[in-house]
Amino acid sequence: MISAAPSPDAGFAGPYRIDRRLGRGGMGEVYAGFDERLDRPVALKRIWPHQEEDGTARQRFQREARAVARLHHPAIVQIYDWVESSDGDWIVMELIEGRSLRQLLHEGPLGLGRSAHLARDILVGLAVAHAGGIIHRDLKAENVMVAADSSPGQVEQAKILDFGLAKQNQAEIDETKLTTDGRLVGTLSAMSPEQVRGHEIGPRSDLFALGSLLYEMVTGVTPFRGESAAEILQRICTWDPPPARSVSPAVPETLSAFIARLLEKDLRKRPQSAEHALAELDRILRELPAAEAEDEIGERLPGSTTRASIPHGDAPTLLSTTGRRGKAGWRAAAGIALLGILAAAGFWFQKPPRTLYVAVPETVIAAPGDAGQSLSLAASGVRTALLQGLLGFRHVAALEPSRDEAAAGDPAALARVLAADEVLTSRLECGPRICRLELRRLRGADGRLLWTTGFTVDTGNLLETGLAVVEHLRAAFPEARLRSGMPDLEVRAEDYEAYLRLKGRFDNREQGFSTDDFLAGLEHLERTSPRFLDLPLDAAKALVMRFEATRSRADLERAAQEVERARALAPDDPRVLAQQATVARVAGRLDEAAAALERLRRLEPGNAHSLQQKALLLERKGQRQEALALMREAVLQLPSASFHINLGSMLYRHGDVAGARREMEAGLALAPELYRGLSTLAQLELASGDPQRAAELYEKLVRRSPEYTELTNLGTAYLLAGRYADAAGRFRNALERSPGSPSALLNLADAELLAGRQKEAVLLYRQVLEQIDKDPQPEKLLTVRAQALAHLNRAPEAVAAAQEALRLEPESPFKAYEASLVFALVGDRSSALWNAQRALERGFDPRWFAFPWFDPLRAQLAEAMKPAGRNLP
Repeated sequence: MISAAPSPDAGFAGPYRIDRRLGRGGMGEVYAGFDERLDRPVALKRIWPHQEEDGTARQRFQREARAVARLHHPAIVQIYDWVESSDGDWIVMELIEGRSLRQLLHEGPLGLGRSAHLARDILVGLAVAHAGGIIHRDLKAENVMVAADSSPGQVEQAKILDFGLAKQNQAEIDETKLTTDGRLVGTLSAMSPEQVRGHEIGPRSDLFALGSLLYEMVTGVTPFRGESAAEILQRICTWDPPPARSVSPAVPETLSAFIARLLEKDLRKRPQSAEHALAELDRILRELPAAEAEDEIGERLPGSTTRASIPHGDAPTLLSTTGRRGKAGWRAAAGIALLGILAAAGFWFQKPPRTLYVAVPETVIAAPGDAGQSLSLAASGVRTALLQGLLGFRHVAALEPSRDEAAAGDPAALARVLAADEVLTSRLECGPRICRLELRRLRGADGRLLWTTGFTVDTGNLLETGLAVVEHLRAAFPEARLRSGMPDLEVRAEDYEAYLRLKGRFDNREQGFSTDDFLAGLEHLERTSPRFLDLPLDAAKALVMRFEATRSRADLERAAQEVERARALAPDDPRVLAQQATVARVAGRLDEAAAALERLRRLEPGNAHSLQQKALLLERKGQRQEALALMREAVLQLPSASFHINLGSMLYRHGDVAGARREMEAGLALAPELYRGLSTLAQLELASGDPQRAAELYEKLVRRSPEYTELTNLGTAYLLAGRYADAAGRFRNALERSPGSPSALLNLADAELLAGRQKEAVLLYRQVLEQIDKDPQPEKLLTVRAQALAHLNRAPEAVAAAQEALRLEPESPFKAYEASLVFALVGDRSSALWNAQRALERGFDPRWFAFPWFDPLRAQLAEAMKPAGRNLP
């Protein structure tokens, strides 16, 4: 989410090196750093810059360091030092590898055993603190880290941090006054009834807060929910939440009763102390069934303080490490495996929270004369801020329509194209001197107005305009919960404006502005705004797009480097995880892709885009039926034009031509001018329909945008029509846009050979093999390799490559056709005929067998097609 709060430049706080910011809290911001004297990583917490002149805040901040520095226990974060510098006051403390309890709870209930063991750690830490005369007073999920060790066989360890609101039982009077000015100090979810009423608090107040935490850990919901702060406070004081067991029947009666005792309004009815509560919890742990006691974390005896191991590479720093699935989770997955097709999809089919899909069209500009042209950058900034702001809400997905999709017209029509629940529109109305921005939240089904606001903006300061947009969005979606762990927009105002200009030129495919220009511009901005997350993300996307055309391994390797930069800035940002999964899948690092998608699923359960990504990964692994099942599920959740076309493409790859055509037509019925939909349909027509119709579609597409794929396929359509010179010309055009493309080289070689230029063709076939040897995904080019080898009279190698392609994609009509061509070239008529029949049975058009390479099979193919009433051309 966007914030303009400053952060220190990379440097030092006293003797401690500052590396990067990890997070923010109510009292300060936390950075990862390094103690070069003792050669150890540290965390550095700085008081908010705007609070430095606040004596009360500073005293409370100093008190945190003094209080916690006296406590030494694995369940409490260790304080190392206090530093005063020109940047403010800093606490130097232990750097924890793990995630906050709040981050874990965002993924749902933690399981009984895991919850009980983590609660036990917290109780042990509280007992130590209370024995030292310290009450936490702000014990909430954000202030508990779930740390992990790298030692095999270890289990998780909860650690209490942020004693910024702690109070000493025997405090001196001047410290007590810090919180007796009538203000409520603390977080609503962490407050006890006596704290809300302003009464004296003691150790049992922390036990009440632990009861709230444990309730949410085992049920997945907070005990005192409300529509407003006033309602929550009233419920804490007067309302008894339903027993945990009634919310989640899996909770044993003993544990449910223990939680209820912690949440007693009358503190005298709560356990007498943390030690007493600990003894009671240990009895409950011993009574838990073994499967529940070991749930998610492994086996641990009461009293142990060992910690869980984390797979290598998944535990970078404080507040940013993913947890791991334990024994119960794997047992559940093993049970699901018995369900057959859904096995590989696993719990991707569990019913997730409902995702709200919100379409965000381009900002409309209403201005006199030529002023609208000068406001285009401001409009782009408004839309970027809207997309960024929606990303900050849990279970809300922003949909960014392409220009083809946006051509639908009114908001209700756009919602139908995108299958959006709502549409968020923006309109800049500018007079001679000022601009007013109007935001509207509309229901997708009928365009009904749900919310609107208008405010004056300074279009000369795009960053400030973006900040204002995000702040107003919070009022627009009061029911949505904010997502934790989202990075701030740390970018200079002038760099932000330069970025918007750069991205606009690239997205609009401005004439003469190349991918190289875009990447160079992003790299330049990185020098002055190194923590601006959009820079590495956009670079990675552009590099993957270029790789798809160039097949350059260098592009893919550089994309992976950009993803790593983004991960260092925001490891749990959904955009980062999605891009990591894409790059890893394309590069063939399938385990890495799967891990990123699993983390994304936990952050965004139920998001149809995550399901689609998972489907593509399963397809890459060869699990075709599971992939189709997930892709269909994604379309059920989000029946947009694009998702119908994506499903159609997958169905065609798997040999279901009729199903593919239905899905593509369904998509184009929603968005008739959708470029990608027309391109996909043209591809289907080329292979399994009417090549002349395919040529017409490709000619139309090439006029709109002469991209590599369209140029190549138009050339292929010309080949089928016997227009060899025209075909060669289009293939050369394609190679200009994608130098070294094996497929384009093969097509050009075929055109030259059919035109009678055999010498030129042989040279091109050799270039095909050279380029495939450089490609990071050679398995995707097996039939291309096989054809080049066959034309070069290297029959054994050609046959081996064709057979491997058939093994990987046994249902693909196109692979069957290409294999038939290879077998025909090497003289294996039997195999050529068998694969030709399979291609025809799966919908491949007979015109493809008009090439002279199939002349030896013509009579047999014609005979085989008679029962189906089909004829060879």
